[in-house]
Amino acid sequence: MMLFIFRILISFIAALVGMVRYKKLTMPFKILSIYLVVVFVQEIVNKFYIILHKNNYLIMHLGTLIKCVSLSIIYYSLFQNKTSKTISGILTGLLIVFILINALLFEPFNSTFHQTH
Repeated sequence: MMLFIFRILISFIAALVGMVRYKKLTMPFKILSIYLVVVFVQEIVNKFYIILHKNNYLIMHLGTLIKCVSLSIIYYSLFQNKTSKTISGILTGLLIVFILINALLFEPFNSTFHQTH
């Protein structure tokens, strides 16, 4: 429980700093600030979703998708080279496909956690 509180506190502070300084930030840092808000919200929702539904696959899949796309957009905006931007776009597309395949075939939303004894 202490680790959960620590993660929430760190996520909240990072998101708060980003939102307070949002207007002064460049586009990559604005996206990063939004990303940090998503991380904060996901940490909180994740805990309650596990309690209510006994798994958090839906939250984790959506969070992974949002985080990967957000970070890809940040890197895309930082790249100067057209080849790097093209490769970044292709890899992001492939990553989205792999996340969706994983969510639909290997870790469906309605499955329960595997327990090992």
